Amino acid sequence: MRFLPQSGRRWGSLALLPFRVYPVVAAPAAIVWASALPRRGSAGDVGSTIMAGYLFSGIILFVIGFHQMFTPQRDRGVLNIFFGAAALFVGVWLARLFSAG
Repeated sequence: MRFLPQSGRRWGSLALLPFRVYPVVAAPAAIVWASALPRRGSAGDVGSTIMAGYLFSGIILFVIGFHQMFTPQRDRGVLNIFFGAAALFVGVWLARLFSAG
C-alpha cells in the first residue's frame, strides 16, 4: 500500500490539501475551541487570525487554479478556483463581521 504520491501531479494536489481543508475546518474548530475557554477577553484576535487564514488560503487557491486553467489540468483549476472563491467570500464576510462587532 502506497501512501506517498507517485507523480508530480499528485504531489501538487497533496501540497494544496492544507489550503483546501482550512476553509472547511477552521471556523468549526474555532467555535469549539472558543466555547471551551473561559469567558474572558474578546474573540477579536482569534477572529482576525481565522480571517487572515481564509484570505490567504483563498488567494493561494485562486492563483493556482487560474494558473491550472492554462494547463491540461483544467478540471483541477476549476475546483481550486471554486474553493478559493468560497474561502475569499467567507474571509470577507468574517472581516465585515469582526469589524462591526
